[in-house]
Amino acid sequence: MIGIGIEEDGKLIDYLKDGDRKIPNAHLKSVCNYAQKDKTCRYIMKYEDNFYCIKKTPVKKMVDEGATKNMMVAKGDNCEGLGTYYKKN
Repeated sequence: MIGIGIEEDGKLIDYLKDGDRKIPNAHLKSVCNYAQKDKTCRYIMKYEDNFYCIKKTPVKKMVDEGATKNMMVAKGDNCEGLGTYYKKN
């Protein structure tokens, strides 16, 4: 789970506000494997008491690098991701 505020190609917060990235509780448990250590999806971000998918955002590359360099516990890549990738202006 990512707990960072990053700006790259726009503010990450803007991606969260589109609503399509909010992870439903059932998906969080059954697909994202929340709280299952290295099986947990690495693209989970908590924001304002909700969980969001940041796989289809500009920070994906950085998250992937962190997972491959063992900089994070969550290493899962469990689905195609939620939301649509688009570049913020």
